[in-house]
Amino acid sequence: MQSDVLLHIVQALGNQDPYFQQQVDAMGRMGLSPLQKGTIVIRILAYGSRTNSIDDYVQIGETMTLLCLDKFVKGVYDVFGAEYLKDPTIMASNTYCK
Repeated sequence: MQSDVLLHIVQALGNQDPYFQQQVDAMGRMGLSPLQKGTIVIRILAYGSRTNSIDDYVQIGETMTLLCLDKFVKGVYDVFGAEYLKDPTIMASNTYCK
């Protein structure tokens, strides 16, 4: 994926969901950046990486990785769904086209 596309997606998600804005944790340390969260998800979707293997790459736990994936997918659907996603095509036998 081109970096400008990823940056556009992450910026749009950050404008909608505070989860994709960098925050300070309870210890006063900076949390993951929106770009790190987006990179995690794209890596999982593009390469089929397992969630527990992301810990080696970005140093983030499996639970947080799953949360990033869930929020990213829902956010992309909410932000870009109306413009870019189409309804499934229904075939004559009333089943969906794959």
